[in-house]
Amino acid sequence: MTTTETGAERRKVKAGAPVNTDEALRKATQQAEQRGFSKLLICDVDAHHYENESWNEIAGYIEDDVLRRMALGSGVAKLSRSSSLLPTQMSDNDLSGRIPRYGTRGDEKGDGTRPRDAVITRRAMDAIGIDYTILFPGPMLGLGLHPQHDVEVAIAHAYARWMTEVICPADPGIKTMIYLPFNSPDHCLRLVREFGDRPGVVGFLPSHQLGDQRPPRAISWHQDCLDGGRSRLPIVLDAAPRPRVQDAFVRGAAPTQTAQRVPA
Repeated sequence: MTTTETGAERRKVKAGAPVNTDEALRKATQQAEQRGFSKLLICDVDAHHYENESWNEIAGYIEDDVLRRMALGSGVAKLSRSSSLLPTQMSDNDLSGRIPRYGTRGDEKGDGTRPRDAVITRRAMDAIGIDYTILFPGPMLGLGLHPQHDVEVAIAHAYARWMTEVICPADPGIKTMIYLPFNSPDHCLRLVREFGDRPGVVGFLPSHQLGDQRPPRAISWHQDCLDGGRSRLPIVLDAAPRPRVQDAFVRGAAPTQTAQRVPA
Protein backbone atom coordinates (compact mmCIF):
# COMPACT_ATOMS: atom_id res chain seq x y z
CA MET A 1 0.00 0.00 0.00
CA THR A 2 1.37 3.42 -0.94
CA THR A 3 1.19 6.43 1.34
CA THR A 4 -1.22 8.12 -1.05
CA GLU A 5 -3.71 5.24 -1.13
CA THR A 6 -7.00 6.22 0.46
CA GLY A 7 -9.08 4.17 2.87
CA ALA A 8 -11.84 3.87 0.26
CA GLU A 9 -9.39 2.39 -2.26
CA ARG A 10 -8.16 -0.16 0.28
CA ARG A 11 -11.75 -1.32 0.82
CA LYS A 12 -12.54 -1.79 -2.87
CA VAL A 13 -13.65 -5.25 -3.98
CA LYS A 14 -12.28 -6.15 -7.38
CA ALA A 15 -14.59 -8.02 -9.76
CA GLY A 16 -13.52 -11.62 -10.11
CA ALA A 17 -11.18 -11.48 -7.11
CA PRO A 18 -11.50 -14.50 -4.80
CA VAL A 19 -13.39 -13.91 -1.56
CA ASN A 20 -11.72 -15.39 1.49
CA THR A 21 -12.33 -14.95 5.20
CA ASP A 22 -8.63 -15.43 5.91
CA GLU A 23 -7.79 -12.28 3.95
CA ALA A 24 -10.71 -10.28 5.32
CA LEU A 25 -9.54 -11.00 8.88
CA ARG A 26 -5.81 -10.69 8.19
CA LYS A 27 -5.39 -7.81 10.67
CA ALA A 28 -7.38 -9.70 13.31
CA THR A 29 -4.97 -12.62 12.98
CA GLN A 30 -2.01 -10.32 13.56
CA GLN A 31 -3.67 -8.83 16.63
CA ALA A 32 -4.55 -12.27 18.00
CA GLU A 33 -0.89 -13.29 17.72
CA GLN A 34 0.33 -10.05 19.30
CA ARG A 35 -2.06 -10.41 22.24
CA GLY A 36 -1.35 -14.08 22.87
CA PHE A 37 -4.88 -15.34 22.30
CA SER A 38 -3.50 -18.85 21.74
CA LYS A 39 -2.75 -19.00 25.47
CA LEU A 40 -6.42 -18.48 26.34
CA LEU A 41 -9.55 -20.57 25.92
CA ILE A 42 -11.87 -18.32 23.92
CA CYS A 43 -15.53 -19.15 23.25
CA ASP A 44 -17.73 -17.07 20.97
CA VAL A 45 -21.23 -17.57 22.38
CA ASP A 46 -23.04 -15.28 19.92
CA ALA A 47 -22.05 -16.26 16.39
CA HIS A 48 -24.62 -15.78 13.63
CA HIS A 49 -24.22 -17.20 10.17
CA TYR A 50 -26.03 -16.63 6.89
CA GLU A 51 -27.87 -19.91 6.73
CA ASN A 52 -29.81 -18.60 3.71
CA GLU A 53 -26.63 -19.09 1.66
CA SER A 54 -27.07 -22.83 2.26
CA TRP A 55 -30.81 -22.73 1.73
CA ASN A 56 -30.99 -25.62 -0.74
CA GLU A 57 -29.25 -27.90 1.76
CA ILE A 58 -31.58 -26.89 4.59
CA ALA A 59 -34.71 -27.09 2.44
CA GLY A 60 -33.86 -30.66 1.56
CA TYR A 61 -34.62 -31.59 5.19
CA ILE A 62 -38.16 -30.13 5.18
CA GLU A 63 -40.50 -33.02 5.96
CA ASP A 64 -43.63 -31.71 4.23
CA ASP A 65 -43.47 -32.63 0.54
CA VAL A 66 -45.35 -29.54 -0.66
CA LEU A 67 -43.33 -27.08 1.41
CA ARG A 68 -40.08 -28.77 0.40
CA ARG A 69 -41.03 -28.47 -3.27
CA MET A 70 -41.91 -24.80 -2.78
CA ALA A 71 -38.64 -24.14 -0.97
CA LEU A 72 -36.46 -25.89 -3.55
CA GLY A 73 -38.37 -24.79 -6.64
CA SER A 74 -38.69 -21.09 -5.88
CA GLY A 75 -37.24 -18.76 -8.48
CA VAL A 76 -36.16 -16.48 -5.63
CA ALA A 77 -34.07 -19.31 -4.17
CA LYS A 78 -32.34 -19.97 -7.48
CA LEU A 79 -31.49 -16.32 -8.10
CA SER A 80 -30.64 -15.09 -4.61
CA ARG A 81 -29.60 -18.22 -2.66
CA SER A 82 -32.40 -17.32 -0.29
CA SER A 83 -36.08 -18.19 -0.13
CA SER A 84 -39.43 -16.47 -0.40
CA LEU A 85 -40.41 -18.51 2.68
CA LEU A 86 -38.04 -16.50 4.90
CA PRO A 87 -39.27 -13.05 6.01
CA THR A 88 -37.02 -10.17 5.02
CA GLN A 89 -35.47 -8.26 7.91
CA MET A 90 -34.57 -4.59 7.93
CA SER A 91 -30.90 -4.15 8.73
CA ASP A 92 -27.77 -2.22 7.88
CA ASN A 93 -25.16 -4.91 8.46
CA ASP A 94 -22.90 -3.60 5.71
CA LEU A 95 -22.97 -0.07 7.21
CA SER A 96 -24.39 1.54 4.07
CA GLY A 97 -21.82 -0.17 1.88
CA ARG A 98 -18.78 0.62 4.01
CA ILE A 99 -18.21 -3.12 4.49
CA PRO A 100 -18.12 -4.22 0.83
CA ARG A 101 -17.52 -7.87 1.70
CA TYR A 102 -21.24 -8.30 2.40
CA GLY A 103 -22.04 -8.04 -1.26
CA THR A 104 -19.65 -10.83 -2.24
CA ARG A 105 -19.52 -13.14 0.79
CA GLY A 106 -21.87 -15.59 -0.93
CA ASP A 107 -19.13 -16.25 -3.49
CA GLU A 108 -16.63 -17.61 -0.95
CA LYS A 109 -15.80 -21.25 -1.59
CA GLY A 110 -15.31 -24.10 0.86
CA ASP A 111 -12.53 -26.68 0.70
CA GLY A 112 -14.45 -29.20 -1.40
CA THR A 113 -14.51 -31.85 1.32
CA ARG A 114 -16.44 -30.40 4.28
CA PRO A 115 -19.67 -28.37 4.41
CA ARG A 116 -19.09 -24.79 3.26
CA ASP A 117 -20.60 -23.24 6.41
CA ALA A 118 -18.33 -25.30 8.64
CA VAL A 119 -15.25 -24.36 6.58
CA ILE A 120 -15.98 -20.61 6.58
CA THR A 121 -16.79 -20.66 10.28
CA ARG A 122 -13.52 -22.44 11.05
CA ARG A 123 -11.59 -19.90 8.96
CA ALA A 124 -13.06 -17.07 11.05
CA MET A 125 -12.40 -18.93 14.31
CA ASP A 126 -8.77 -19.57 13.47
CA ALA A 127 -8.22 -16.03 12.24
CA ILE A 128 -9.56 -14.44 15.43
CA GLY A 129 -8.19 -17.05 17.83
CA ILE A 130 -11.49 -18.66 18.85
CA ASP A 131 -11.52 -22.23 20.22
CA TYR A 132 -15.28 -22.84 20.35
CA THR A 133 -18.15 -21.01 18.71
CA ILE A 134 -21.90 -21.29 19.23
CA LEU A 135 -23.37 -20.91 15.77
CA PHE A 136 -27.03 -20.10 15.22
CA PRO A 137 -29.28 -18.46 12.62
CA GLY A 138 -29.23 -14.93 11.28
CA PRO A 139 -32.05 -14.36 8.75
CA MET A 140 -34.13 -17.17 10.30
CA LEU A 141 -34.56 -15.22 13.52
CA GLY A 142 -37.32 -13.25 11.81
CA LEU A 143 -39.39 -16.40 11.29
CA GLY A 144 -41.55 -15.56 14.29
CA LEU A 145 -43.31 -12.99 12.10
CA HIS A 146 -44.23 -15.53 9.43
CA PRO A 147 -48.03 -15.55 8.97
CA GLN A 148 -48.08 -19.34 8.51
CA HIS A 149 -46.92 -21.08 11.67
CA ASP A 150 -46.61 -24.44 9.93
CA VAL A 151 -43.94 -22.93 7.67
CA GLU A 152 -41.99 -21.68 10.69
CA VAL A 153 -42.20 -25.15 12.26
CA ALA A 154 -41.09 -26.93 9.09
CA ILE A 155 -38.07 -24.67 8.58
CA ALA A 156 -37.10 -24.87 12.27
CA HIS A 157 -37.05 -28.67 12.17
CA ALA A 158 -35.15 -28.75 8.88
CA TYR A 159 -32.53 -26.33 10.23
CA ALA A 160 -32.11 -28.40 13.41
CA ARG A 161 -31.46 -31.54 11.38
CA TRP A 162 -29.03 -29.77 9.06
CA MET A 163 -27.04 -28.28 11.93
CA THR A 164 -26.87 -31.49 13.98
CA GLU A 165 -26.36 -33.91 11.08
CA VAL A 166 -24.15 -31.85 8.76
CA ILE A 167 -22.46 -28.80 10.33
CA CYS A 168 -21.66 -29.76 13.93
CA PRO A 169 -20.27 -33.22 13.06
CA ALA A 170 -17.88 -31.58 10.58
CA ASP A 171 -16.06 -29.60 13.30
CA PRO A 172 -16.02 -30.39 17.05
CA GLY A 173 -15.36 -26.71 17.79
CA ILE A 174 -18.75 -25.68 16.37
CA LYS A 175 -21.73 -25.85 18.73
CA THR A 176 -25.28 -24.69 18.13
CA MET A 177 -28.55 -23.62 19.71
CA ILE A 178 -31.73 -25.08 18.24
CA TYR A 179 -34.23 -22.53 16.90
CA LEU A 180 -37.60 -22.83 18.65
CA PRO A 181 -40.84 -21.76 16.89
CA PHE A 182 -42.47 -20.09 19.91
CA ASN A 183 -45.69 -19.53 17.96
CA SER A 184 -46.22 -23.32 18.17
CA PRO A 185 -45.39 -24.47 21.74
CA ASP A 186 -46.12 -28.15 21.10
CA HIS A 187 -43.58 -28.23 18.29
CA CYS A 188 -41.06 -26.50 20.55
CA LEU A 189 -41.35 -29.46 22.91
CA ARG A 190 -40.84 -31.84 20.02
CA LEU A 191 -37.62 -30.07 19.05
CA VAL A 192 -36.36 -30.03 22.63
CA ARG A 193 -36.97 -33.75 23.00
CA GLU A 194 -35.63 -34.72 19.59
CA PHE A 195 -32.49 -32.59 19.47
CA GLY A 196 -31.66 -31.65 23.06
CA ASP A 197 -29.33 -34.61 23.56
CA ARG A 198 -27.57 -34.47 20.20
CA PRO A 199 -23.82 -33.76 20.15
CA GLY A 200 -23.05 -30.09 19.67
CA VAL A 201 -26.38 -28.76 20.98
CA VAL A 202 -25.83 -26.42 23.95
CA GLY A 203 -29.17 -24.62 24.18
CA PHE A 204 -32.28 -23.31 22.45
CA LEU A 205 -33.07 -20.02 20.77
CA PRO A 206 -36.50 -18.58 19.87
CA SER A 207 -37.19 -15.96 17.26
CA HIS A 208 -36.39 -12.48 18.50
CA GLN A 209 -39.67 -11.32 16.93
CA LEU A 210 -43.10 -12.81 17.47
CA GLY A 211 -46.39 -12.14 15.73
CA ASP A 212 -49.15 -10.42 17.72
CA GLN A 213 -51.50 -13.38 17.22
CA ARG A 214 -49.32 -15.92 19.03
CA PRO A 215 -50.98 -18.43 21.39
CA PRO A 216 -51.17 -17.33 25.06
CA ARG A 217 -48.77 -20.12 26.08
CA ALA A 218 -46.09 -19.15 23.61
CA ILE A 219 -44.13 -16.87 25.92
CA SER A 220 -44.61 -18.51 29.31
CA TRP A 221 -43.75 -21.98 27.94
CA HIS A 222 -40.02 -21.35 28.32
CA GLN A 223 -40.32 -21.95 32.07
CA ASP A 224 -41.04 -25.64 31.38
CA CYS A 225 -37.42 -26.10 30.35
CA LEU A 226 -35.87 -23.75 32.86
CA ASP A 227 -37.78 -25.16 35.85
CA GLY A 228 -37.74 -28.91 35.45
CA GLY A 229 -38.63 -29.72 31.85
CA ARG A 230 -37.13 -32.58 29.89
CA SER A 231 -34.05 -30.65 28.95
CA ARG A 232 -31.76 -28.80 31.34
CA LEU A 233 -30.16 -26.77 28.56
CA PRO A 234 -30.69 -22.99 28.63
CA ILE A 235 -33.04 -21.01 26.43
CA VAL A 236 -31.37 -17.84 25.16
CA LEU A 237 -32.96 -14.70 23.77
CA ASP A 238 -31.01 -12.88 21.08
CA ALA A 239 -31.63 -9.16 21.59
CA ALA A 240 -33.66 -7.29 18.99
CA PRO A 241 -35.16 -3.79 18.76
CA ARG A 242 -38.55 -4.94 20.07
CA PRO A 243 -38.51 -4.54 23.88
CA ARG A 244 -42.10 -5.81 24.15
CA VAL A 245 -41.05 -9.27 23.03
CA GLN A 246 -38.03 -9.36 25.30
CA ASP A 247 -40.05 -8.19 28.30
CA ALA A 248 -42.65 -10.88 27.64
CA PHE A 249 -39.97 -13.55 27.35
CA VAL A 250 -38.59 -12.92 30.84
CA ARG A 251 -41.84 -11.88 32.55
CA GLY A 252 -42.26 -13.70 35.83
CA ALA A 253 -38.67 -14.92 35.97
CA ALA A 254 -36.15 -13.66 38.47
CA PRO A 255 -33.07 -11.98 36.94
CA THR A 256 -30.92 -14.95 37.92
CA GLN A 257 -33.14 -17.22 35.84
CA THR A 258 -32.71 -15.34 32.59
CA ALA A 259 -29.01 -16.06 32.25
CA GLN A 260 -27.56 -19.53 32.72
CA ARG A 261 -24.13 -20.98 32.14
CA VAL A 262 -23.82 -22.84 28.83
CA PRO A 263 -22.27 -26.28 29.39
CA ALA A 264 -18.96 -26.99 27.68
